[in-house]
Amino acid sequence: MTASPATSAAVAPRVATRRVRYSARQKFLRSTSGLIGTLVFLVLVVIAIAAPLIAPDSPLKRAGDALQQPNAHHWFGTDELGRDLFSRVIYGTRLSLETAVGAAALSCVVGLPVGIVTGYLGGWVDAVIMRVTDFVLAVPEILFALVVVATLGSGVFKLTLAIGIGATPAFIRLARASTLSLRDTEYVLAARSMGAAKRDIMFRTVMPNILPPIFVQIVVTASVAILVAAALSFVGLGTPPPAPSWGGMLQTSRSYLYQQVWYAILPGVALAITVGALDAIGRGLQQALGTETATKASGAMG
Repeated sequence: MTASPATSAAVAPRVATRRVRYSARQKFLRSTSGLIGTLVFLVLVVIAIAAPLIAPDSPLKRAGDALQQPNAHHWFGTDELGRDLFSRVIYGTRLSLETAVGAAALSCVVGLPVGIVTGYLGGWVDAVIMRVTDFVLAVPEILFALVVVATLGSGVFKLTLAIGIGATPAFIRLARASTLSLRDTEYVLAARSMGAAKRDIMFRTVMPNILPPIFVQIVVTASVAILVAAALSFVGLGTPPPAPSWGGMLQTSRSYLYQQVWYAILPGVALAITVGALDAIGRGLQQALGTETATKASGAMG
């Protein structure tokens, strides 16, 4: 039985997509930065999940004298309230990753379908949504998150919500641009001529083919979310104490740098390692997928 031209046109991009994905996977596995970043990030995920088993003490309770230097029990000393610094940084990893994953997931789940619908339908839908998107993009993300947190109040959930909302326009613009480039391709026109519903064309034909830059944008958003969360905690608008946030620890440590230098070094190093790992993953994905779209989109987030 011979396949019709329309069917062949619909099947061909799927085969091509599988080949592209296989090639991208092979390129990523050969990327040194991507593999190292992935390995480091997986270690951080394990640390976050197994925090109760790894941390020697509770991050919220007094474990010794205040501002102790590193010793056999407190590997990096204690803070001004006698809490173990190593334990607080370990639990801070969990808070940071929760914020990063939550913000990236929220912005992607909202921004991706909105961008696809906007790009495919066009018309007044595109005009209205893009004007709102441009308005949000005109405000620096950290300032937008600061306003939202100041309005809603502090807390992990509200902080994640604020960062996620601020990052959503980048996904909308990226998904819209990618959809516009595919809207008039042969396989989309073939699906349309066969009577496929607009919903199926958008989310079963177009969406699988615009995912590569979206993956990179997810990593970029997670990295930015960690930095924004730390910055807001540093100015007192992030995760409220006594929660062990890295930004909050850096802010408090300024008063005790001469008595306990590890107070500032440890959360700072943890923050740098986490952001560096995500950046390495993003670079590896960008090289493997051959796209710079997400990097350009992330520039609009700042």
